[in-house]
Amino acid sequence: MKAWSAVCHGQSHDAHLIIPPKTFLLKPVKFSGPCKASRITVQVLGKLVASTNKRAFNGNYWLLFHKVKGLTLWGKGSIDGKGSAWWQQHDSDFRPASDAVRVSDVSYSGIRGTYTRDDAMSLLCSQNAACTNIVLDNINLRTMDPKKAAKVKCFNVKGRSQDVKPVVDCLSH
Repeated sequence: MKAWSAVCHGQSHDAHLIIPPKTFLLKPVKFSGPCKASRITVQVLGKLVASTNKRAFNGNYWLLFHKVKGLTLWGKGSIDGKGSAWWQQHDSDFRPASDAVRVSDVSYSGIRGTYTRDDAMSLLCSQNAACTNIVLDNINLRTMDPKKAAKVKCFNVKGRSQDVKPVVDCLSH
């Protein structure tokens, strides 16, 4: 967290955090703002792997960016949340009902991966507070089961996408 503190509270207005090409075991991590930097880029070169140990999970998140404006998350690395170990424990159709959280100005770029569930992506925002200026760029998600059709869940999301597979119909292209 020292690296995050240096990026978030440093003097640069365009700050970078690089996750090196190694494998890291995740525990719940909260990257908190507000930050001095007006643009923060997190580049994932390594592999972030969540634990399957129930005691390691707080039930809410593995990675949380809180009150961070101008965030871009990208890289050739991967984030493996070990979803199948957790899906049986949580409601897969969860839709946030609160308007206490506002998500805006978030970019996802250069993400590659596979999925085993019916939904490749879920972009679900509150009915009362849309997620705005969400940008998806150069993303390719493949199903582990070629017989399954790719689906994306969207609710109250505004933004754009470019070169994204599967296609995200709720965002302008």
